[in-house]
Amino acid sequence: MQLTQFDSSQPVFSRSDKLFKTAFDYLITIPALLLLLPLLTIIAITIKLESSGPVLHRRRVFGCNGQVFTAYKFRTVYFDMPGQQRTIVGQFLRRTGLDELPKLFNVLNQTMSLVGPRFLSYSDLLRYGTAHRAWLVMKPGLTGLWQINGRCYPNISKRIQLDRQYIENWSLWLDCKILLSTLILANPK
Repeated sequence: MQLTQFDSSQPVFSRSDKLFKTAFDYLITIPALLLLLPLLTIIAITIKLESSGPVLHRRRVFGCNGQVFTAYKFRTVYFDMPGQQRTIVGQFLRRTGLDELPKLFNVLNQTMSLVGPRFLSYSDLLRYGTAHRAWLVMKPGLTGLWQINGRCYPNISKRIQLDRQYIENWSLWLDCKILLSTLILANPK
């Protein structure tokens, strides 16, 4: 499935803007993955030892230009139990946000960016109505204004406001500030 209609009033990002944003993503993601590889391996082994099932949770979501892609994260619930009961390691991963680290591979394959609007699920599209179209002009982000202003799940109107603010004011400097704020929030003193 692919969405094809978009809000033409949204800003058009130049070719050089897209190139700089992609280069910025790679410049940070590749070294981060290399540094995090031991941690990713330990988390994967721990998930496998605690419960049966896949290590990664795969979710089909909408991204840039309405393309459907698979977003990855570490599985945090028991695979073979009803009710989405969290595993012990899953509770830790969710609390620390480490369950989101596999999305770095989404950045690497260019379905996501390090910073951007939150990706949209099918249920989001149903809730947003036509307002979703503006959010599909950029790659969704691993983090964004929605992450640093209200954590991961702000109410829909706040999320729309924050995503719109990000899209309308995008710059590499804003991406740097959001990434730094995300790291600070992930490591409170």
